[in-house]
Amino acid sequence: MEASWIFKPKYNQETCRKLIDRFAEYFLDWHNQGIEYSIREIRAGWMELQCTLVEPSSNEYWTDTCVHDAALTAEDLTEGMMVLLVDAGIAYVSPYDQDGDYILEDVDLALVLTVLCEKDTNIYSPQGSRCWVQPVSGTPKDVDLLEALLSLQVA
Repeated sequence: MEASWIFKPKYNQETCRKLIDRFAEYFLDWHNQGIEYSIREIRAGWMELQCTLVEPSSNEYWTDTCVHDAALTAEDLTEGMMVLLVDAGIAYVSPYDQDGDYILEDVDLALVLTVLCEKDTNIYSPQGSRCWVQPVSGTPKDVDLLEALLSLQVA
């Protein structure tokens, strides 16, 4: 199984990589789920995060949503650049936490990517003949790529 997200970041590649790596490894646990991923520039200003399931776990599935309520550490916030998620209101304080620690439970990768993106751009996640589109500040929608391709006129 493969998945990809195409986005236009407002930060440099190193900052994007730090945040995505921290989220993928520590909060999505991709390294234990058999997921390999790469982040690369695909066009001037546009990047692609591409994931591949190479070693299926016993469950043979993976997720792009954080499913645990581990508190963000000081290292997560600084080295992992997750302070950007706190500033954007994506990392939140659990109502059950007496210490006021920030968590990422039920936060998905697309939401994390919106924090990295330029204003008024979209995150695209093509899946076969469909494409899931997440506006940086808006409601996601599903687009029929086949319809767009069949109506495309090439000279």
